[in-house]
Amino acid sequence: MEGHKGPIIGLITIDPKELFLQTRDTSIDDSVVTHKILSASLDNTIRLWDTKQEMTTLTILENDEKSELSSMAYLIEAGLVATGHEDGHIRLWNLEIGTHVLITGDSGNKMKHKSTVSCLWGVKYKGCEYLLCGSYDGWISIWEISLKAQAAQTTTNW
Repeated sequence: MEGHKGPIIGLITIDPKELFLQTRDTSIDDSVVTHKILSASLDNTIRLWDTKQEMTTLTILENDEKSELSSMAYLIEAGLVATGHEDGHIRLWNLEIGTHVLITGDSGNKMKHKSTVSCLWGVKYKGCEYLLCGSYDGWISIWEISLKAQAAQTTTNW
């Protein structure tokens, strides 16, 4: 799988059955269902790979900011990729339309850690999806994703 021009910092496999559960698609053709792989690199790109078509790249998302990617998680319910960055920001990426938004607080202020976001984890609890974020600043932030996902599906900025 050649494509990135820098070190790989994250790999995630996406089970297509989980994706179909999200979209509630009942017309699944098992002959075309394949796992997907997401990769994130210090070249500031995220790539979606198709495992059935000789590992071809389906989508390339480019982080146009100068801050390097430092971590990645996939949010199944929201259908979004979350990335942490060395400047402390957290972004949500829409694979279908190729855009991202910064996570912000309720007041609209850009919320960020004071240092590199080192780990991200998506978890579903009591019907809601959350993003847990850890940083070199010693803090953990928890974000409820449902409302943020609605904005990420329709816009490029919060």
